[in-house]
Amino acid sequence: MSDQTVEVAKWYTRARRFPQLIGKTPDGAKLPGGPYTFTQVGVFVGVFVVGLKTTHIWGAFGLLGNFAVLFGVAYGACFAAGRVPVGARNPFSVGASVLRAVAAPAGGRYRGSPIRPKRPHPISARLVIADTPRSVASPAGSAKSVQHKASAPPPVRQAQSTPSPGPLQAPSPPLTGIQLLLASSATHPREN
Repeated sequence: MSDQTVEVAKWYTRARRFPQLIGKTPDGAKLPGGPYTFTQVGVFVGVFVVGLKTTHIWGAFGLLGNFAVLFGVAYGACFAAGRVPVGARNPFSVGASVLRAVAAPAGGRYRGSPIRPKRPHPISARLVIADTPRSVASPAGSAKSVQHKASAPPPVRQAQSTPSPGPLQAPSPPLTGIQLLLASSATHPREN
């Protein structure tokens, strides 16, 4: 037997769905305009019954006129239901989905409850930058030391070489970006 493995791929085409049809009456006579699907018959009966129950709302054409209008609307709905493709979703399911989408809150739902975002409101912020010298001993002498430091340039610091760490010394950690920024601001005077 060889070391080759055989891979088998399977795919399936969409199954054909053949709707059940009603094409003949119990005595064997052919239905006019038929055959009809069960969905079409259900739509026709539903529209016809709802139309009969609501005739007092829309009926203004007399007994025969109302019946003709109702039959025409019910048959139109039946004909439209026959045009829905067989593989498509159930029209009642589509209608329920549309109603849920229309009735959904504008912000959506989170864990079953509607999301209500807070209204926009103005906020205020203050930014305070304190420029105080580190060597101030008392509040009374702070003004003098600030004036003295402002008039005289700060002393230039010399970079000292650090000895290489010995076997018992741990190396110092590198400076962070903020530490480098603070060190550079301390060595360079501010220009106004």
